[in-house]
Amino acid sequence: MKKWLCLFIGCMAWSGVHAMTLEEQYSGLKNCHFDDIFYDQKTKQFGPGATFFKENRHKLDICWKSEYITSFCANGALTFYGLNVMELTLSGKSGEYFGIVFLNDEDTVRRVLSKRFSLVDLSDNINRLPSVDILPEEGYARIYCNLYNVREGE
Repeated sequence: MKKWLCLFIGCMAWSGVHAMTLEEQYSGLKNCHFDDIFYDQKTKQFGPGATFFKENRHKLDICWKSEYITSFCANGALTFYGLNVMELTLSGKSGEYFGIVFLNDEDTVRRVLSKRFSLVDLSDNINRLPSVDILPEEGYARIYCNLYNVREGE
């Protein structure tokens, strides 16, 4: 009887474990709201809200960094609503920039993500805040939350 009770408790504990998905981590794209999701370059630590990044640290290498932004290479090992992710970008503690670079072309990214987000071209974004901008790059697309404009319009 003890063996079955231990097995039952073990199964209950195991079934409660849930790994965060990239879609859950970036759910704030809808309103450009990301609580404590950042990467501190000095301490090399993720913010308390960056659960997905902490859980998937082994899949992410730093691609590049600037003074306040760090980009992590995923190289297709991750997906976001079925799109292949090339890079994930986080700002430092100031939390002003969040982005995803896709291996897919702009048309594919627009088609898939327009079902979930309001996507605008950078040139059309002046008075439509918050928004998610798509900028076509060399054969792939980048989507990011434009918090600079959001703060100007507050």
